[in-house]
Amino acid sequence: MQTNLPVEEYWKQCSNALTSSAAEVLGPLQRRPKKPWFDDECGKAIREKNLARQKWLSARKTRSADVYYNTFKDARKRAVYLCRLRKRHFEDSEMRKVELLSGRNDTRKFYQQVKRQKEGYTPPATFCNDANGNLSVNDNDVL
Repeated sequence: MQTNLPVEEYWKQCSNALTSSAAEVLGPLQRRPKKPWFDDECGKAIREKNLARQKWLSARKTRSADVYYNTFKDARKRAVYLCRLRKRHFEDSEMRKVELLSGRNDTRKFYQQVKRQKEGYTPPATFCNDANGNLSVNDNDVL
């Protein structure tokens, strides 16, 4: 690399060299999906529901609004049913994994899985400082 370049160019070259060597050595970053049970069929059902909702909203003041509303209701019902079904199957398979780990005497993995199941989803905490600089935890004060 040349050192007589402007700072921005020099930084760009350093950054590119660092990211390319990290990609070669470490490989691409594999992210775990937030909802592993969410598949293409769930996505398709939700897209259809959203499309039916848009049609219903655009035709609300016309005579055919009831027809569009009924198709939206059916699409919403199908999407909710499908997503709940997928999530239920996923949670059942996770519980089967816990049972399998308990029978295999794999204690560490067993307790990790139990902890993951027991904790579930915890929403992020919202904190904010008020005008005096004190920490405000109350949701009404934060918003």
